Amino acid sequence: MLTLKAIIRKDRENQLGECPLYIRITKNRRNSYVSLDRRIPKTKWDDSRDRARSSYHGAGRLNALID
Repeated sequence: MLTLKAIIRKDRENQLGECPLYIRITKNRRNSYVSLDRRIPKTKWDDSRDRARSSYHGAGRLNALID
């Protein structure tokens, strides 16, 4: 079974307070991470929905990329 989930790496925050976004791919209980080459402030990320909040200026594009 294969699952995909968008995650934010809060442990890799830069000086501007932005964290990188990754897609976690789980197959046969093994995880792989693929970078989306995007950063977002952790206050603009909705952990419960795994999406950028609508108050973030690029939320529409970023959420479309995640989809």
